[in-house]
Amino acid sequence: MQTFDRVKQAAGRLLLSDGLRAKTMRGGAWLGTGSVAEQTARFARNMLLARLLAPGAFGTMAIVMSSASLVDTLTDVGMKAAIIQNPQGAKWEYLNASWWLGMSRAAFSCCVIFLVAPWAAMFYGRN
Repeated sequence: MQTFDRVKQAAGRLLLSDGLRAKTMRGGAWLGTGSVAEQTARFARNMLLARLLAPGAFGTMAIVMSSASLVDTLTDVGMKAAIIQNPQGAKWEYLNASWWLGMSRAAFSCCVIFLVAPWAAMFYGRN
């Protein structure tokens, strides 16, 4: 029982202090909790769609979702992090430039997907 009390006190000091290590541990805990919640929601969504959709439609949906995730990952330029970390992140001009960059990214992605779609359809036999 003494060992448990010592571990509990050490964890309390580690998580509840104002030091950088405590802030890092709390941030990591929040990040991990959010990641688990996101994955749980995705799993539940996929289970629901697997029951509702025909197998061919579910496969097509999985391909579309995977492709959209890939395009989003490849075209991400880090604007959210830049806005949060920059001291000028709350200024109208900074947010406006960020918005236009995001819209340009979306338009570019849309054009690329539109041009690649016929070849992807032929590859999967959906033309």
